[in-house]
Formats: sequence, structure tokens, C-alpha cells
Amino acid sequence: MVDVLGHVAMGLLWAVPAWAFSGRRLSLAFVGTVLLTVMVPDIDLYLPGVVHHGLTHTVLFVAIVALLGGAVLAPLAGPTLRRWWRRREGGVPSSTTLYLFVAGGLLLGGLSHLFIDMLSAGSGGNPPLEPLWPFVVRSISIDFIYYSAFVWNGGLLAAALAIHLVLYAFDTADTERPKRT
Repeated sequence: MVDVLGHVAMGLLWAVPAWAFSGRRLSLAFVGTVLLTVMVPDIDLYLPGVVHHGLTHTVLFVAIVALLGGAVLAPLAGPTLRRWWRRREGGVPSSTTLYLFVAGGLLLGGLSHLFIDMLSAGSGGNPPLEPLWPFVVRSISIDFIYYSAFVWNGGLLAAALAIHLVLYAFDTADTERPKRT
């Protein structure tokens, strides 16, 4: 398990492709949605009797959180997202499209958490993950990043932020205003 900086960094890195599909506002909305769930699997640290790297560190748990979270958040964010979508894409997205947008971001954030935990699960006394439980009962650990290593966590965060800032700076699609005639 890496620290919070590492989880945020990995979520940001996994959200980079959003910049290829939409303008500033929608990309930032998707990135924000991803960041909402980058720490959700660590809820097990605060639940008595729940083993760390157990149930909450599975694809099944993350998928359920994303599906339920999408059902709650998509209607709340819908008016704003529809306005941004209409401005960017020229049409109004369906409720299903908005749900998939939000649930997809939530899913990506949770999966990024599992991935980076697999890269560091053997260090710091943390047990390896069984992310595919209950379908595959097998630990998966790469043990590539040392737990709480600031060089990794801070370096990943700095790189992820730099990438997003560059993409933000070069994406002018939402900032161009129609010329008045």
C-alpha cells in the first residue's frame, strides 16, 4: 500500500486519457470523479473486524461502489454536466450516458487504487491483495514500490499533475468563444 499521495497520483495518471475525448470542463469533471474513489478501498482501515486488503480491495467491491455511486451522483451532477456537454458536443447526453460517465470515473478511481496497492503490497507489512475475489482466489503482488516512499509517491504525483497541467494548457476547445457578427 502506498500513501495518499501515491493513490491520488495513480488516479490522476489513469484519468489522463479523458483529455483525448472531451474539452476542459468535461475532462476536469471526469478527473474529479476519478479522484472521489481513489481512497475508497482503504475504508477497511476504519471498519472494525475488517481485514486490510480484504473485501474492500476487490474489483467486485469497487464495481459495486461505482454502480451505486453513479446512481447517486449522476442525477446530482446532471444539470451541470448537461450544460457543459451541450456547449462542448452540441447535444444533450442521455441519463444513461451521464450515468456511465460518472460510474466510469468512480470505477477507474477505485481500480487505480487496487493497481498501485498491488505494486506495493508486500512491503511495510501489508498483505498482498486478492483483487479478483471471489472469482479467482489468488494473491497478486508485484512489490515494486516501497510503502510510503516519498520519492515514489511524491514523484508520481508531481508527474501526474504536470501531465494534467500541460493537457489543460493546450486544450483550448472550451475557451474559444463564438465570434459575433
